[in-house]
Amino acid sequence: MIKATVRYNGEHFAALQNATRRIDILTILGYCIHIIGILVIAGSLANIYPFLDSPYASVRSKATKWVVICIAILVFLLYQLIMLPIKQKRKRTKLENTPPVDDIRYFTVDETYFRMEIVGETRRSITTLDYEGIPKAIECGDYFFIFVDAEHAAIIGRHELTEGAPLEFTKLLESKLGEKFTRRLGEVRS
Repeated sequence: MIKATVRYNGEHFAALQNATRRIDILTILGYCIHIIGILVIAGSLANIYPFLDSPYASVRSKATKWVVICIAILVFLLYQLIMLPIKQKRKRTKLENTPPVDDIRYFTVDETYFRMEIVGETRRSITTLDYEGIPKAIECGDYFFIFVDAEHAAIIGRHELTEGAPLEFTKLLESKLGEKFTRRLGEVRS
């Protein structure tokens, strides 16, 4: 039997976001805009290059045109290399700084069911699922994510197990869920 006591905070939500990250239409649109930017710069080079070879262009005007092109390329590349990772970090930091949820969740997992009990000041609920009712589960990094439906997941940290070992929990999920259980190798700590 596996037991865990969890009080959700921003780290839980950030880990869930990383584990379930997928390419959406906005990401694809962003990549397309970057490719268009590169093509615009290449097109500018192609249009300016014949002027640079013209006998009427002075050395100074040729150098100025090349400097402008190089600065444009540099600004584009710096934006790609610096600003995009900063935006991702801000997004993650915002999630990690989420205040803890007041409810405490108690999880009990055994051979027949997955049980989640939520205890708070104003509410108490118990959800019990057999393994057929779990659509998917993911082990990623220091967390287990057991989805109770398409949009809601129970998040259990490896360090939050009060009874049983993480490897035991992994083997139980593998045996009960089969292909519905995903283990992200390379990100999982043994």
